[in-house]
Amino acid sequence: MQEFYYRRVEDGTFCLTGYEGDEAEVIIPDDKVFTILSDKVFRGHDEITSVRIPDSVTDMGEFLFDGCINLRQLKLPE
Repeated sequence: MQEFYYRRVEDGTFCLTGYEGDEAEVIIPDDKVFTILSDKVFRGHDEITSVRIPDSVTDMGEFLFDGCINLRQLKLPE
């Protein structure tokens, strides 16, 4: 199970504000245009081994992967 929390920003795109889940592979959904990942979104999720961030993301917060000790693969935006 993966649950993503978000809010709309002024330009009509979305900011990913939270994540809950227990999956090893995280793929941020592309059903909304995410441009911002807030601070500490994936903090403490030691089950995560890979994360795919969409090309629409232009701003990533601090300590995004703090405590993700098993993270081995990260696909960043172009």
